[in-house]
Amino acid sequence: MERGAGVGDKGWCRWCEVQPWLPVQSIPAQAEAVWVSFAGVALECSLWWGAAVESPGRSVVRSLAGGGGEWVRLGESDVASSWPTNRVWPDLEPGMFLYDPDKAALAADLLGAVASVVGGDEIGPATGYLVAREQIDTGWARRWRIHEVLPSTSRPSGLGPAVTTWKPDAQATRSRP
Repeated sequence: MERGAGVGDKGWCRWCEVQPWLPVQSIPAQAEAVWVSFAGVALECSLWWGAAVESPGRSVVRSLAGGGGEWVRLGESDVASSWPTNRVWPDLEPGMFLYDPDKAALAADLLGAVASVVGGDEIGPATGYLVAREQIDTGWARRWRIHEVLPSTSRPSGLGPAVTTWKPDAQATRSRP
C-alpha cells in the first residue's frame, strides 16, 4: 500500500493507494474512493481524505482512447434514480444485447451507473451482467448480441432464463468515446 500526505492548494490532505478489491463497505465516511480502469481491468483504488476530496463516495475512472491524459469518470451520481437494485429482466430474447461491465465499475459497486449508460437491467440477481434492447457504444462495458435463450423451465428454480449463445456484435469492440 502506498500512502501520502501533504499540503495542497486546498489545505492538508491524505491519500492511500489500495488493491482494487477493497470492499466498498470499508470506505470511511467523507472519503473519496476512486477505482482506476485500464482496458476493462481494475488496476487500483485510491482513497482520499481531507481537502483532496472532490466528491465523497465511489467513482471509477478510465482513460480515453488514444491516451493523451484524458480521463472519463463514472460515479454514484450517475446511477439513475430508477435503477432497481434487485430487479431481474423478465423476458430475454434473441436480438437483445448482453453487456459485460468494466471490472473496475463492478469493484466500485457501480453496476447501476453502467446500467444507466446502456439503458439496461441486470440479467439476474447478483450476476454482474446487464441486458438491454438497445445497442449502445460505451467504454464501460463489452457488448454481445444474444442469438439464443434457453427457457427458464430447463434451469434450476429461481435462476431464470439462460443465454446459451451469443456472438460479439460486429461493432462491439470496447469503444472509447
